[in-house]
Amino acid sequence: MVKYYEVAKGVAPKRELVNKLQQKKEEAEENLKQINKELKELAENLEIVTAERQVQSDKLKQLKEDADTMTRRLNAASQLIEGLASERKRWTEDLQKMGEVKKRLVGDCLLNAAFVSYAGPFNHEFRKVTWRFDVCHSPADAKFNICCVCCLSLPGNGLC
Repeated sequence: MVKYYEVAKGVAPKRELVNKLQQKKEEAEENLKQINKELKELAENLEIVTAERQVQSDKLKQLKEDADTMTRRLNAASQLIEGLASERKRWTEDLQKMGEVKKRLVGDCLLNAAFVSYAGPFNHEFRKVTWRFDVCHSPADAKFNICCVCCLSLPGNGLC
């Protein structure tokens, strides 16, 4: 019995130590479960955030491409507007010239009809001489800037 007492005396502190260590182990395992649970939640959140980041990155890329496209279109439109601004001056001048031609159109037609009626019975050689020297260089033509040959012929045929 004395031996049992002495053995029990040495075993009791060891049992207490085992109980304490086992309690710490259970607390550590509980803490580990909690940490693993939090880690799993954080991993899920990380996946969600990564997916959102990818979506936002793709959206940003698309917006940049759209912005580049719009910039190119804006530059092209600006160039077109600048080009048309210079054409506006030419169109205004052409419109004024056409207005002057419109004012003289009836008279020019009447004059050319009279000339055709006059020159009709003559042969080619006589008409060539008449058109070049007598009719086209008359004082009336100089005043009104009319050339009968030019009015009665096609452009670029060498008569005018």
